[in-house]
Amino acid sequence: MTMTKPSQLISMRYQVPVWILIGLLYVSGNIIFRIFNHQGWPDIPSIIFLFLPWLVWIVLAPRVIQFSLGYLLQPPLLAQKISYHVLHAVGTLIVFFSLESFANYCIRYAIHLPIGISEIFTTLFPEGFGTRLVVYSAIVVLAQGIAYVEYTQQVNFQNLALQSQVIISQLKALKMQVQPHFLFNTHQAIVGMLLDKENDKAIAMLTNLSSLLRQTLDIAEEQFISLSHELDITRQYLSIQQIRFSDRLKINIDAQQDLLDAQLPPFILQPLVENAFQHGFSKNAHNCLIEVIVRQEADRVRINIRDDGAGIPVKPNFKVGIGLSNVYSRLSHVYQDDFHLRLKNNQSRGTDVELDIPLIRA
Repeated sequence: MTMTKPSQLISMRYQVPVWILIGLLYVSGNIIFRIFNHQGWPDIPSIIFLFLPWLVWIVLAPRVIQFSLGYLLQPPLLAQKISYHVLHAVGTLIVFFSLESFANYCIRYAIHLPIGISEIFTTLFPEGFGTRLVVYSAIVVLAQGIAYVEYTQQVNFQNLALQSQVIISQLKALKMQVQPHFLFNTHQAIVGMLLDKENDKAIAMLTNLSSLLRQTLDIAEEQFISLSHELDITRQYLSIQQIRFSDRLKINIDAQQDLLDAQLPPFILQPLVENAFQHGFSKNAHNCLIEVIVRQEADRVRINIRDDGAGIPVKPNFKVGIGLSNVYSRLSHVYQDDFHLRLKNNQSRGTDVELDIPLIRA
C-alpha cells in the first residue's frame, strides 16, 4: 500500500473530493437526525447552508496543512511552535467565517433571502466556532501524524541502508582477510619450488594463481555467485596444489547438476578445501584425497568437504584456524542463524567439514 505523502495532501486533487464527500456525509447525517426526530426534511436553502462550510475548507485546508508541516510539534522550540499554531488557528477561523459569511450572503441574495453580512457573521461565529475548531485540529493532527510516519519511515530506511553498508564493508574486509592468507601459503610454496629449482612447476603455479586472482577480482563486488562458479574457483585452487604435490593429491568433486545454479557467498569453499588440504597432508601422510560433495536436502544445500588425513587432534587447546573462523563470520552476516558449519572427524579416517545453507536459486 502506498501512503499519501504530506506534500500530496496539499494538492487540490485530494482536497476537492475529500471535502465534498465529508460535506455530503454531514448533510446526510443531519437529514437522518431530523427524520428520526420527526422534524421533517430540511428545505433546499438549509441543505445548501449545511454543505457550504465544507466547501470553504477546500480553500483553507491546504494552507492549514502547509503551515502545519512547516511547524511540526516536536523539539526544539516546542512551546514556540504551539503558540504559532494557536495564532494561526485563530486567524484561520476568522478568515473561515468571513468567507463563509460572504458566500452565505451571496447565496441568500441569489435566492431572495436578503440578510446583512455582519448579521450572518455574528450568527455563524458563536454557533460554529466549536465545530470549525475541531475540524481545524483534526487537519493539523492528520498532517502532523502522516509527516511523522513518513519521517519515521525515512529514518528506518536510512538506518537499514547504513546497516547494509556496514555489513557489505565487513564482508569485503573478511574477503580481503582470506585472500592474503591464501596468497601467503601459495607464495611460500612457489618460493620452495624455486629453491628446489623446480622452475617449470613454479611458473605453472604462478600462471594458475594469476587466473585464480583474476576470478577473485571479478567477483569482488558480488554478494552471491553460482555454485558452478564457486566450484570453478575451488578447482583452480586445487590445480595449484596438484602442481605442487603431483600425483600425491587426489581430488573428487561430486555436485548435483541441478544445483549448479544455486547461489552462495563467493570464496566460501576455498578456505574449507584449504583446511581439508592442511589436515589431509599430515606429517605422516604421503597421499591425500579431498572430496567435495554437494547434495540437496529439501530446500537446503549440504556441502561436505572431506579428507583422509589424520583428523583433528584431540587437544584442549585446539583452535580453529583463520580460514574457518572467517567463513563462519561471513556466513553469519549473510544467513544470520540459518546455517550450520560443523568440523568433525570421520569415523574411518580424516576430517569432514559439513556446510548446510538455504537453497537460493539464481
